[in-house]
Amino acid sequence: MVAAQTPRLWRARAPAVAALAPQAAGEPRAGRAEGGGAVRFCVDLDGTLDSFTAFFIPLLAAIKQADPTGAQVWVTVLTGVDHDPPVRPEEFDEKRQYLNELGYGQLYDELVLVARPHDENKAMWVTDNDARALIDNSKANVKAMPASCLGLLCWQTREDGS
Repeated sequence: MVAAQTPRLWRARAPAVAALAPQAAGEPRAGRAEGGGAVRFCVDLDGTLDSFTAFFIPLLAAIKQADPTGAQVWVTVLTGVDHDPPVRPEEFDEKRQYLNELGYGQLYDELVLVARPHDENKAMWVTDNDARALIDNSKANVKAMPASCLGLLCWQTREDGS
C-alpha cells in the first residue's frame, strides 16, 4: 500500500507540473530522486502504459529487478491531465490507483503530472530534470523532446488494434 503524500510542485515557474515519488511498499529506491547519478527513463501513462501492458509490465519489472536500488535507472511515469494548470493533488490518487489497477504499482519510482500544453510542459520537465528517454504515444510530445532525450513513439494506440 502506498502511503498518501502531498505532491510537490515542480519549480515555482511551472504550476502546470507536479511530481510525487510513490515510495511503494518494500524497499524504497534511493537512486536519482533528487540529483543522483541514475538515468531518468520516462513513460507516458494514457495511451502508452495502459495500451501496451503486455510489453511494459515485463520491461519495467526487468528494470526494477536489474536495478533494485534505482542507482542506474529511475523510472518516471510522465503523463498529462486534460486541463489547464494547475495540477490538482487528487489527480495523483486517481493516476496512482489507475497504475495499480493496471499492474504497475511497484514498477515505477516517480509519478509526474503535467497540465496542458502537454508537449511544452513535458519537454520543460525533461530538460530541467535531465531525463534521457521518453516513450509516448503523442507525436507532438516526442517531437518536443530536447536533443539530449531519446523520444520513442508508440504508434498503435491499443493492443487490440483499435
